[in-house]
This record gives sequence, structure tokens and C-alpha cells, in this order.
Amino acid sequence: MFLIGSLIVLLWLALFVIIDYFLFRSNEPTQNPNVSYSASDVTFLIAARNEEFNISECLQSIISAANSVDSVSVIIVDDDSEDNTSTIIKQLAAKNSRLNLTPLKNDSQGKKSALYLGLQEVRTKLIYLIDADCKLAPTTLNAALYELNTTSASVVLGLVKYAHKN
Repeated sequence: MFLIGSLIVLLWLALFVIIDYFLFRSNEPTQNPNVSYSASDVTFLIAARNEEFNISECLQSIISAANSVDSVSVIIVDDDSEDNTSTIIKQLAAKNSRLNLTPLKNDSQGKKSALYLGLQEVRTKLIYLIDADCKLAPTTLNAALYELNTTSASVVLGLVKYAHKN
């Protein structure tokens, strides 16, 4: 009985190894030689509500990460903030000549509605969604562009690292 059970387990394991081999082999990335994206092909889309304490750091991190281009395209949809978020956005746009900022107003319809409104205004090939309370790591944009340029990926997802409990 033990021998039959062990044989079944080994056959089961062999089946998964074979399936895994063929799945991996058929999904090997292929580089598309006709595509080459740069930071100028990206619009950063941010939905913000009551983010006066975070939006400045978020925008600064985007500008730093996109250091290879003269103009950084950013669309911020203010979802009816009750704090100084919209004022801070306007001040940052006026202070930084590299920031090509499109501020939009969403009348408290929620994040999905804000993102939908922002998506209608995107004019670049790529969209980078980021939350207003996040900061982009200096190498994140280049890493995403590298993946898009060297693989057959059409979407790149990144991890979020929490600096504090919230």
C-alpha cells in the first residue's frame, strides 16, 4: 500500500514538473524591436483627495525619477479635497518648469471616477498610476521602461514599500 501511494505521489509530481516546463517554455519573453519607450512617453496619473501633506513629496519623487527628460507630464485629479491639496498642486506647478501639470477637478465622485476622468486627458503612449501618498523610488521608472523595452510585456506592476504603519 505504501509503495502504491508513493508511486502516485511521484507521478503527480512528475506531471506538475512537465506542465511547469511547457508553460515556462511557451511564455519566454520576446523583445519587440519596433518599440522603444522613454520617460517622455509617460504620463503620471494621480487621484488625490485631502493629500496636502503628501502630494509635494509625491511630485518631487516623480520629477527626480524622470530626470532624463525636460518635461514631466503629470495629471492630478483633485477629488473634491477639503484641505489645501489643490493650492499646493498649483504652487508646485508654478515653481517647477519641468512639471507639465494638468490639474483636474472631480466633484467627490471617488477614486475610480477620478482616474477615469484623468485617463481621458492622457496623450502619451504610457500611463503610470501612482497614489498621491506614495513616493516613486529613483530607479522605478527606468526599471519599468526597461521591462517594457526588453520584453513582450504590455503592463508593468511595481511593489509598494510602506515606510510606516497606517
